Amino acid sequence: MKKFLIYFSMAIAIIFPILFFAGCGVVPTAWVYFKMPGGYTTYTSDQYGITSAHIYYFENEADKNDATNAAITIYFSPRIMGADDMVVDGETVRGTTVDVSSYVDITIYVKTDSTIYAPSKKFYINGDEAVLTNSNESGPLAYYLIQNAPLLRGNPNGKIDGTVNIIEYR
Repeated sequence: MKKFLIYFSMAIAIIFPILFFAGCGVVPTAWVYFKMPGGYTTYTSDQYGITSAHIYYFENEADKNDATNAAITIYFSPRIMGADDMVVDGETVRGTTVDVSSYVDITIYVKTDSTIYAPSKKFYINGDEAVLTNSNESGPLAYYLIQNAPLLRGNPNGKIDGTVNIIEYR
């Protein structure tokens, strides 16, 4: 019994630090801000976008209490890390953080009866027109899919460097 306790203690002493430090890696993360003139934008912390979108854009602040009033909803896949403050154009704004450890797909819905919708408008990521993998603009919601979105990591080597990715609809 004494031998067993010694071996068991040694095993725990070796295995515990390995498991502890293996789980302490830094998640490659992109800071993302949805830039849209006017209106009101909210960011959620629903990591996988199961019960809510990650970003909601409302045409006015009065609509913000009902998600069905959102003119634009944005989802990131596979997950976000949560909402966070960031600096854009010298101003502190709210945005979201996206896990970029593998791939990032962005799914966007725009209400076609909203005043901001126009078939000629495009989505832009960091100033460049986003390459759509799929889209459908028929019906009450226009649908856009951007696979392998070119989001820039904001924490290389585990250090936050202030990089913010800007998504625009113009």
